[in-house]
Amino acid sequence: MKIGLKIGERGLVQKFLDIYSVSYLNHHGMRARYIHSQESWVDRICVGMAIKTKSGEVNTGFDTVVTYLGNDMWTTEKGGHLR
Repeated sequence: MKIGLKIGERGLVQKFLDIYSVSYLNHHGMRARYIHSQESWVDRICVGMAIKTKSGEVNTGFDTVVTYLGNDMWTTEKGGHLR
């Protein structure tokens, strides 16, 4: 069975990271934001995600609620609480 994003799929950014690989999400409009570790320029630490929206790219945290709209587009909710 192939796992894929469904239009209308909604949840915390962390949920999507738990289910899908970072490279898969990057291919679908959600990309990781990294900083370099203080110990080494080789090690990177993921500090959040940037999602592609209708009005441009938006930075999000891991606890932000997002919804997949299809065509590599996402939306985020103000307040971002799951009901």
